[in-house]
Amino acid sequence: MAIAFDTAQRGATGSVSSVTVSHTCTGTNRVLTVGAAVGDQVGITVSTVTYAGVNMVKACGSTGGAGTPRDATVWLLGNPASGANDIVITLAGGNGEISWSASSYTGVTNTNTADASSCTRGAGDEINTLTTVADNCWHIVHAVNLSVVIGAGTGATERANAAGNGVFDNNADITPAGSNSM
Repeated sequence: MAIAFDTAQRGATGSVSSVTVSHTCTGTNRVLTVGAAVGDQVGITVSTVTYAGVNMVKACGSTGGAGTPRDATVWLLGNPASGANDIVITLAGGNGEISWSASSYTGVTNTNTADASSCTRGAGDEINTLTTVADNCWHIVHAVNLSVVIGAGTGATERANAAGNGVFDNNADITPAGSNSM
């Protein structure tokens, strides 16, 4: 079975300690990815992300300086419950502005691990490069920028995007395994 895009969404909040949003996963052999970032608030981090009450696994994260998201993370859940369920993003350290994006896919291996993951930071147009170790992987990017709307670049398909955050993928199997840039 080939990997296929299911659905995606994105959003942002004011100063809160958590956000709850409904996301619907359909199909078989599902995976759910969530990108969550805290605005420019020092000492506040994304502590947990759940879907249908199940803890998601943190794939990667990075911390930035003034004017950038202080804590940016990507979370995974293999074989998430099908149908409409709640994603709950919870912060530690106080209230913060949360930017988030979620995307689900079908036709994947139902594990809580990524073939490869990378959290990178930059100051402008960025290229995200991953090196996959298995055939038939997809490259998924959750991106956030506090000052501009992000756009899909070369090799990227926009799935949900507005107000400085979004989710993008390469819309194709990466075969043979190796380096892929978006």
